Amino acid sequence: MRTTWKRTAVGLLIAGAVGGAALGLATPTNPPTFIPHADDSPELPVIPAADDMPGELVQAQAVEPAVRNDPAVALEWSGPAVVRANQPTDYTLTVRNVCGQSLQKVVVQVRAPKGVEIRQTNPVVKPTDGVYLWEFGTLEAKGTKSVTVTLAQPTRGDMTCQAWVTLTGTSAMKATVKEPKLDVTISAPPKVVVGDKIPVKFTLNNVGDHPAADVVLKLAGTEQPKLTRKELPPGGALQTLDEYTATTAGTLTYEAIATGADGLKSSAKTTVQVIAPKLDVSIAGPAERLIGRKGTYTVKVTNIGEVPLTGVAASSPLPVGFKLGDAGAGKLTADRLMWAVGDLAPGASKSFAFEGCTHTAGQVVHRVEAAGDRNTKAASECVTTIEGIPGLRMELVDSVDPVEKNGEVTYEIRVTNTGTKADSNVVIACELPKELEFVSASGPTKGELRSPVVAKVDPTKPGGRPSVLFDPIADLPPKTEAVFKVKVKGTGIGDVRFTATMTSKHLTAPVKKEESTRVYGE
Repeated sequence: MRTTWKRTAVGLLIAGAVGGAALGLATPTNPPTFIPHADDSPELPVIPAADDMPGELVQAQAVEPAVRNDPAVALEWSGPAVVRANQPTDYTLTVRNVCGQSLQKVVVQVRAPKGVEIRQTNPVVKPTDGVYLWEFGTLEAKGTKSVTVTLAQPTRGDMTCQAWVTLTGTSAMKATVKEPKLDVTISAPPKVVVGDKIPVKFTLNNVGDHPAADVVLKLAGTEQPKLTRKELPPGGALQTLDEYTATTAGTLTYEAIATGADGLKSSAKTTVQVIAPKLDVSIAGPAERLIGRKGTYTVKVTNIGEVPLTGVAASSPLPVGFKLGDAGAGKLTADRLMWAVGDLAPGASKSFAFEGCTHTAGQVVHRVEAAGDRNTKAASECVTTIEGIPGLRMELVDSVDPVEKNGEVTYEIRVTNTGTKADSNVVIACELPKELEFVSASGPTKGELRSPVVAKVDPTKPGGRPSVLFDPIADLPPKTEAVFKVKVKGTGIGDVRFTATMTSKHLTAPVKKEESTRVYGE
């Protein structure tokens, strides 16, 4: 027959554990106060004598305490309740962790009172001062450890044995730690056009698992908060939408900064590319033109931006003195030539041409202007220099006709610029027939007799005649004249021919005049 004795070591054993830890368990410790010494009455259950028990001996049961969080163990003895004197009998001592946490440095000690012999133990240990000690170390929650002690008592009576346990108890606590976490996002269109509204959306989330306190959302560089909340719960979100106006082209950066209590902070940025519509217009025409000669001008309008343009139009005021010829697709309104360009996609262009001429010399400026939607404008100019046309006219007359032999006659050469532009390097050369003899020459430039002719107007050639050559006139303005005179004497009779030749920068061929004079006599 076996019975079980159980005692739970709670509370007091904690104190014993502290003491045991302090001593390091190098030597056996004294038993706790609730375990009786050999001289005391045992606290083990009283087992009735065998002859007093009807039938089989019923094993004593102790109620196992509920699992606790305080460090606590239960000690159990199990073995026969009645044995024969001096008969070695095995008893099992079990230590059980009855709390909800592991125990450290668990030590079980056993001491037999006088008159009781401990024949052997399992595990085998050697006693110290009559105390047997087992170091179990860690005992997990609700775990057990056991030792077997072989006891014998040579005399009749109650056989007792003391056991106690020491341990290092731990007390663990568990708390869930949560934290708030702010996450701010900001979004805006990646590209807008100057003049457009820019919608900027701010979103603030508490992505943590604890409320965030004293939440403030601002736009960087500003003092006025966009959003404030005394408390933002986990999973809570705040949103706001603002509009800004794009005034100039370039890159705009918006940064949202969110803060909260205990140093919470989050920020986000977004950039917006602001593009400006661009219109280009050009006008091309001749750099130089003669008075009255037509010139062709070409107007080109181009969308050089990234944005489609609508309602594009171009116009060019007519310069003073400019007479419009073929207007092409243009429409003349109040001395202004206008073109309806229409819509232009990015990179697209349209061209227009017109003709006209100017009847006054000088510089003529043609200016063209273009405009479209989104306040797009462009302008361009071209300059045409209008040059006049020199028009030289030469007249040749004699002062006397006929003239008597050895008499004198004067030939007058009158050169007039009837054109609209000055001519230069005007040269007069007069060839004398053999019947005439040179007397003198006068005019705006010096004239002298040269023989044979060396002037450009009549290069030297065999049989060439002496000539009167005047130095060049450097510049002969329009509507002005120059008069040259050559006086000669008639030395021979007959119908003589006096020839004058004129050259200039703008004359493409020499101009010749001939005057006939009758010289008579014997």
